[in-house]
Amino acid sequence: FRYVFYLIMVDDDDNVRAEKVKAAEHNPYSPVPIKFVWQQTTTLKSLFGVAASTLVSKFGFGTKAKLSELQVPGPIITETLPPLDNELLEHYLKWCSGPGVKLDRVPEHLFPQWAFPMMASALSILPFPMTAILNQGCELEINGTIPLGVSLICTAQLADVVEEETKIRITTKITSGYKGNREAIVAYVFAIIPLPAKKKTAKNVKTKGKGRADGVPDEADLIASHNLLSRSGQDYAYFSGDFNPIHWIPTMAKLSGFKNVILHGFAQMALVHEDILRSQCGGDSSLLSNLDVRFISPVVLPTCINVSVDTTSKSDSYKVYVSNKESGALHMAGSFKLKPPASRI
Repeated sequence: FRYVFYLIMVDDDDNVRAEKVKAAEHNPYSPVPIKFVWQQTTTLKSLFGVAASTLVSKFGFGTKAKLSELQVPGPIITETLPPLDNELLEHYLKWCSGPGVKLDRVPEHLFPQWAFPMMASALSILPFPMTAILNQGCELEINGTIPLGVSLICTAQLADVVEEETKIRITTKITSGYKGNREAIVAYVFAIIPLPAKKKTAKNVKTKGKGRADGVPDEADLIASHNLLSRSGQDYAYFSGDFNPIHWIPTMAKLSGFKNVILHGFAQMALVHEDILRSQCGGDSSLLSNLDVRFISPVVLPTCINVSVDTTSKSDSYKVYVSNKESGALHMAGSFKLKPPASRI
């Protein structure tokens, strides 16, 4: 793993800016020890439950009448969970960041590992099979760090459902914390349920704005490259418990329309999160206050992805992009916020 930090500077207007330096090159370590699978039993049970409910449910989608009967926001599901295993967290951070990175907190971006069963319960009131739901992105509000060795206090709630012409948009709110800060991490998970498409007349689409062919603006600087293996999805599943077969079984991925297995969207987000901490925060996780991303196209494995940031904005929000190193395809785009200097003490 090779990297050089971006140096955080503060100008006369107290605006945070980054000084350009050489980008990182990262090879997520592999293989991840299979022993961590045994810590994912709760998530695996939820996945099996999702699969079973889909098999016994009726084919097709729920009716508009059922959708209109939903009480949104839905009920709040609350659980207290035992402390996470430090060895798993150390290996996970090593996978995301490389060797030598000190584990000093529960990584915020691992929240799907402990929250998936609750999220599945929160979404169970929807009149659709769970397998029809497609993950579109996530926003993380970081209000503090979760210390190692503490019990987690978490909630999950179906926050919003919006019906559009071609899809139904779903937002799930998840909070994670501990006794001293119950909302240290607030995650909004965005998903859609596609509806049967109506026939439309084809129109020419023109690309707006100036930028490189991959959709990354000229102003954005490369901060990291990640060399992903065919089994990177399987390695991430050992940490997260998300064993959706499209991430680790090539045959199932191909039956779903992909050329090979694809990387989890949340795995992309985890890599980007750590890249921002290294390049923009000097490794200090307390300086990142928000990360909001959307998944644009699948990362088919094996491949290499580039992470770029645009910090030219004078506002408190900066842009981040994930693109394919070879083809230039844009996989993910979003924004992040750093805490203002006055709040960093």
